[in-house]
Amino acid sequence: MRIINIGQAMGFVMTMAFLFVTMHTSLAVGDELKQPQHSIVLSAGDGPFVFGRDISMHVSYRNDGKTPWVVPTPTESISVLVRCRRSKSNQMPGGYSLGRITLTTIKGPDGQTITAREFPEPKPISIAPGKTHEFKVKFERDWNGDIVPGIWTVWIHDETLKLKSNRVKIPLRFTAESVAICLDIALDKKQDVYMRNWHARWLQKIMPGLKLQWWTWQDKMSPKEKQEREDEIQRQLKAFQEFWKDKNNAQAIKKAIANINLEAARDAKKPKTEKKRELTAKEKEETQVILKAIARRKLEITRDLLKKAKAKEKTDAREIRSIQQAIARLERKIARYDEKAKAKEKSDAEKKSQTGKTPDVDSKD
Repeated sequence: MRIINIGQAMGFVMTMAFLFVTMHTSLAVGDELKQPQHSIVLSAGDGPFVFGRDISMHVSYRNDGKTPWVVPTPTESISVLVRCRRSKSNQMPGGYSLGRITLTTIKGPDGQTITAREFPEPKPISIAPGKTHEFKVKFERDWNGDIVPGIWTVWIHDETLKLKSNRVKIPLRFTAESVAICLDIALDKKQDVYMRNWHARWLQKIMPGLKLQWWTWQDKMSPKEKQEREDEIQRQLKAFQEFWKDKNNAQAIKKAIANINLEAARDAKKPKTEKKRELTAKEKEETQVILKAIARRKLEITRDLLKKAKAKEKTDAREIRSIQQAIARLERKIARYDEKAKAKEKSDAEKKSQTGKTPDVDSKD
């Protein structure tokens, strides 16, 4: 009969228990490290997603950590962006910031117009552990010339928190409803001419005989000439309305709408275009010098504006604050240009000491 040492047995049991607890704790810690404490979740529903219609998306800031998460209010921040790009495209993403910048136009002493930008200051909010902060955003806020029918990839990018959401596919289709939306905007005289022109282009794909001559800010036209052109545009758009209502044209309209969506699908399958030529070192250096000179000139004008604003009998605190903010931004910009120039000089000096030759700014080494 084998005699068991009780001390050894207890030691073995304690060792196994310690190993089990250690492994369990390691797995839990590993899971916690894999699971991000803070995240942004984007969802857009099932559609249909109609070109021109307001498309609402749901955003959720999730706090899966164990402490409160304090963030700037996303809907007030210019650093929170709705990013979008056509699927299978290598173009830079488009989109817009949730916070809006207020523009104030001021005339300088030399007659030049200076536009001061007032940036929103988002209030901080606290998201409790296990809770979320939720809100809605639009896929496209203005429906300008950057958006066309096709499949789009959309995501949220919070530059302050350095967080990006998951990516969502939006299959954007041109429909009969899109035609009605484009027609309403093209007819609306209160809308910007650029917006009216862009929406009217989609109508021309439905009715190729539609010839509209719009004007731009570069056109030197008298009010009478502009009114005559507006009357002609309205006349042709009314003709399009009659064409649209005529049931005899229904089949041709359906075919034209189908062709718009087919054309969008073909464009998405086109091979990626070659990247644009990058600037040489010399061109970059020259560009920096020009930009710095422009910034310095703007700074001089803005400082003069500040003196005039302070010299007024009734000083406007908001106006002064706005000008001071503009001065601070310009000073920071010039400081960055100076830092880059110093870093370049230092780098060139080091290269010269090593090689004994002045470095060639166009060298591709």
